[in-house]
Amino acid sequence: ATCSEDGTVRLWDAGSVVQKAVLRPQMARPGRVAASTCSFSSDGAIVAAGLMDGGIQLWSRSGTRIGQCAPSVSPSPQIAEKQRWTYMARPGQLVRPAHEPTTDITSIRFSQDGRTMLSRGGDETLKVWDLRNLKQPVKVFDDLPCVYSTTQCLLSPDEQLIMTGTSADRQGKGGALVCYDKSSLDLVRRMPFPSSVTAIHWHAKLN
Repeated sequence: ATCSEDGTVRLWDAGSVVQKAVLRPQMARPGRVAASTCSFSSDGAIVAAGLMDGGIQLWSRSGTRIGQCAPSVSPSPQIAEKQRWTYMARPGQLVRPAHEPTTDITSIRFSQDGRTMLSRGGDETLKVWDLRNLKQPVKVFDDLPCVYSTTQCLLSPDEQLIMTGTSADRQGKGGALVCYDKSSLDLVRRMPFPSSVTAIHWHAKLN
């Protein structure tokens, strides 16, 4: 999946590099808003996008988890026949506002069991969501400086830890890798860095 400043999320066939679907977020008012991040759930049933209006929108191809997408409408019979891609609107679920409007949502991640979603924002927060009830976050971690649109959040391979990075100030202070316990949602460790932590990855076989 890819997302773009044109306000769309696009799904691709990785084998043939052919576009398979275009997802158009539902706007609070007429216009277009950039999508700053997107992510699949572990089973591929859900795709979520973070938008510059502070919202998160989720689509389900099956409709079994978060609601059915609107019927697919082919933008053009000729294009549909050639590329076999579809256009979808009306996400199955909207979280608005999930983060402060006009700030980047820099990362979205799902747990393996499909119940938890994490979102990282340029509003200096990391939020934990229960996909069964998206009205309010389960937990909001704040005071997490974020000036880079690549700042990520993730779950450790055993899903015992939630992690994210923070940005340093102009004096080079404040950069850190921050870890929270997924069950208790308590701070486990804050590891200082000499500069901003802009990206993180944990190898699946290393716990």
